[in-house]
This record gives sequence, structure tokens and C-alpha cells, in this order.
Amino acid sequence: MDKRTAKRLSLKVWGYLKEHPDCDKKSQLPKELLTRIIILDCQCPLCEYFHKAKSPGCILCPLHYITCENYECIDWFNWENATHNSDRKKCAEDIFNKIKAWEVK
Repeated sequence: MDKRTAKRLSLKVWGYLKEHPDCDKKSQLPKELLTRIIILDCQCPLCEYFHKAKSPGCILCPLHYITCENYECIDWFNWENATHNSDRKKCAEDIFNKIKAWEVK
């Protein structure tokens, strides 16, 4: 997967999740999106791209707030642990906007 494909697919996923905050797991995505991400590293196009990219890998991800211990994306963690649709929508919007602002050359 190249950068452009990773960005495009990520925007589709997070665009859907921000418009459907009642969807609280990626497994609840529409089949056409789910089948495209289920096979990816962490079910994330960005993880798929950056985990397979040469060094420094994840640090270049537009969602680069990661912990030193397990490289878990804090933005995703906040979305996954949101307990209200309004919080989940805000988290998904934040992720969507960070990906959208990511310059892909």
C-alpha cells in the first residue's frame, strides 16, 4: 500500500466513523470498508503503510502520538474508549482532520 492509498482509505474509514458515531467498533463498518481494512496491520491503512515503511516508521504517521511501550495510537485509543456518541464523533473528527491535513507527495 502506498501513501496515497493509505490516506484515501483512512479518510473513508474515519469519514464514515465521524458521520456514524453510534458505530463504536471498526467491525461495525459497512462491508465494503471492513473487507478492505480487516486484512491490514491493526486494521488501519496508516499502520499498514508505516509499519512496512523504512525507518523511522510510525513516527511519521499523521497520528504520531504514540506511547513508547506499545506504539498504540492515542487518538485511536481515545475513540475506542469514548463512552458517548458525542465524544466518539469528536475523536473521529480529530483523526479525520489530522489525516486530511497530512501532505502526501
